[in-house]
Amino acid sequence: MMAQKGALKHPRSHSNPAAGLEPKWTLSVPLCRKKKDTQVFGEESREPSTGDNIREFLLSLRYFRIFIALWNVFMMFCMIVLFGS
Repeated sequence: MMAQKGALKHPRSHSNPAAGLEPKWTLSVPLCRKKKDTQVFGEESREPSTGDNIREFLLSLRYFRIFIALWNVFMMFCMIVLFGS
């Protein structure tokens, strides 16, 4: 049985010793959309749809979370260097 895009997947819990701590089901949502390069001469480009805007927001949110994680690691390092005895 093949998993489809956007389908529910059941993780393999028998290989993980802490299987009870993770969720039973995860939802896989594809964030990247395939772009079509079929623009014909004289055709105007369309406005981004609501789905495109939401997808772009979620991708930018992912990068923001990575930045916050790196900032937190940097701050922990500074606190150890400056306040460590």
